[in-house]
Amino acid sequence: MKTSKGGTGMKITDNARDELRKMLEEQNASSVRIFFEGYG
Repeated sequence: MKTSKGGTGMKITDNARDELRKMLEEQNASSVRIFFEGYG
């Protein structure tokens, strides 16, 4: 999924974008942790 900074496409509020980014970072962090534990 591509996000473009500029205004084309779906408009999303700064607050919603921050919440989404936070959620994705938490999910990625747990996925990376599991990945490395599997090879540890």
